[in-house]
Amino acid sequence: MVLVIFLCMGLLNAFFATTMSDANKAKCDEDVVLTSLNEYKLTLAEKEQIIGRLEYVFGERKKQISKLQELLNLELVDIKDSGDKGSDLISDIQFLEHDKKIKRVEQLERSLAYGETKYKYVYELSRQLYATLKMEAMLLKKLSAVLDLRAYRKLIVQLKSEFVVENAVLEKIAGIDEISSFHKLLLDLVKGEHVLQTLGVKEKRIIAALKKGSPVGSITDKLVKRLFDAIYDSTEEAVAAGVIDNHFYARFEFINRPEFVDLVRRVIKELRAKESSRSVFAKDISEQVINAFVHLFREQYNAKQE
Repeated sequence: MVLVIFLCMGLLNAFFATTMSDANKAKCDEDVVLTSLNEYKLTLAEKEQIIGRLEYVFGERKKQISKLQELLNLELVDIKDSGDKGSDLISDIQFLEHDKKIKRVEQLERSLAYGETKYKYVYELSRQLYATLKMEAMLLKKLSAVLDLRAYRKLIVQLKSEFVVENAVLEKIAGIDEISSFHKLLLDLVKGEHVLQTLGVKEKRIIAALKKGSPVGSITDKLVKRLFDAIYDSTEEAVAAGVIDNHFYARFEFINRPEFVDLVRRVIKELRAKESSRSVFAKDISEQVINAFVHLFREQYNAKQE
C-alpha cells in the first residue's frame, strides 16, 4: 500500500505540473495506476458525506476539513505540492463558472471521444480532474482560515459545486472504461508511449495573427466559406464509408477528427486552382499555417456548440 501511494500519489502533478523522470515513469506500471484510481474512487462516498456536514460544523470544522484533506492526498493529486509550475495549464479551467465547467465536460465527450482522438479525450478529462481536485484543496485552505459564517457558507457552496464537476468527469471516465481502459490510456500518455500533437511556437503566433486579422488572416474568409459548404457532404461521405456513425453530433465529430484536416488541404488545393496568381492561395501554404487554422476553426466551432 505504501509503495502504491509513493509511486502514484501526485501522478497528475507529475504529468501536468512537473517533468516526470524516466525512472518514475517506469515504476508507474498498469497495476499501480489502476490501484491508485480505484483507491481514489473509494474515497468519493466519504468525501460527499463530509462535504454535506461541513455547512453545520462552522465552530468545529477543523476535524472534518483535516479528514477531507487526507482523502484528497490519497488521490491522484498531491495537494501538498504548492508549486506553480502547472498553474498556467489549469487556470483556464479552475476559474470557469460552474455551468461552463459542466458544459466543457459534456463538450469534451462530443468532440473528442472518438477513434484517434481518444487520447486527447483522456488527456483533457485528466486535466479537468486535476484542476478540480486542486481547486477543492484550495477551497479547504480558505475554509480553515475564514472567520465569517456567511463567507464560510459561500465557500461551502463552491466546494459542493466542484464536487459536482468532479463526479461529472468521473462519469465520462466510466464511459471510457465501458469501451477501453482509461487507466491504460492514461499510462500511455504518462510514459510518452502515445504523444499528443501540440502546437509549436510559430503555430501559436500564426493563430494570434489569424485572430487579429493580419495579412495571414486573409486566407480565412474564403476558406471558411468553402469549408462550410464542404463539411456537410464530407460528413455524409464519412458516415457512408463507416468512418463515423450516423448520430446527432456526426458533423461535430467529423470536424474534430483527422479527416477534417484532409478536407482543409483539399479545399485549399481547389482554391489554388481557381484563384489568380495574386491570391494568397497561389503560394504554398505551409503545414504550420494549416495546423494553426484547423486549431482555431475547431476552437471557435466547438465553442458555439455549448
